[in-house]
Amino acid sequence: MKHQDLIAIDIHTHAEVSCWNPFDNYGDWNAIDTSTSKLFMANAMYVSDALVVAEVAAATGDATGARAYVALAALVNAAVTERWWNASCGCWDSGSQTAQAMGLSYGLGNASTSAAASAAQLAADVLPRGTHPSGGCPGTRYVLQALTATGRGGVAL
Repeated sequence: MKHQDLIAIDIHTHAEVSCWNPFDNYGDWNAIDTSTSKLFMANAMYVSDALVVAEVAAATGDATGARAYVALAALVNAAVTERWWNASCGCWDSGSQTAQAMGLSYGLGNASTSAAASAAQLAADVLPRGTHPSGGCPGTRYVLQALTATGRGGVAL
């Protein structure tokens, strides 16, 4: 398989094909009081996937392909930021733990977003729950990674 074949779909097709849930969010399964948009999650992963394919292209000597996938990641990141960054709360999407953690883990955002605000939002949501992640199956790994990466490892335990 060529690396060019790994991502051959647009942002809308990726979200609709990869997310079977007919509702607007996944509900984060383990937390009944929060949800994360399936489109946010799919597109956050799309940014990461494009960057992985860029690395594969670079490793196989395809500098043009690598630049194209880095540009694709930047384009999707800009669209994700425009649609799902909420400057009033300093958070991604609904403010859920999963959304904050995915934003931090995938390096989403730009100069107008604040990783520090998102990390603070994440920690502030975890602490009152007795330091329990509420990301459910899709988000818990990102919650633990993001808390640790932002110097809040104690909150993750």
